[in-house]
Amino acid sequence: MGDKSEAFCRQTLIVLAQNKQLIPPELDLAEAERDLHNLDLLRPHLTSLRQLVAKADDTEMALGSDILNAALEGYALARVFGKGAGLDAVKEAMAGRYSRKPKPTPVAAA
Repeated sequence: MGDKSEAFCRQTLIVLAQNKQLIPPELDLAEAERDLHNLDLLRPHLTSLRQLVAKADDTEMALGSDILNAALEGYALARVFGKGAGLDAVKEAMAGRYSRKPKPTPVAAA
């Protein structure tokens, strides 16, 4: 619920509570007020959870970056120092990550 909708709902519930004669029998004002109260109780927990998820996302990104940097450095070392060391198959497997497909040559118009 957006800020404007929430403000509208809060104000409407206050007006209804002050004018109970306006409320039709099928509208359960007490339930709506309980829902609003429970929403107020939930909000701090949601804020904490969102902050925790943001920190977890940042940590995941940092870990992935560290892993990728180590792998790239290891790959570069394998390319340089792995010549003749029997690492050709391993280097080919690692090179698959950065392999480029050849671009198709344009067909000349007749």
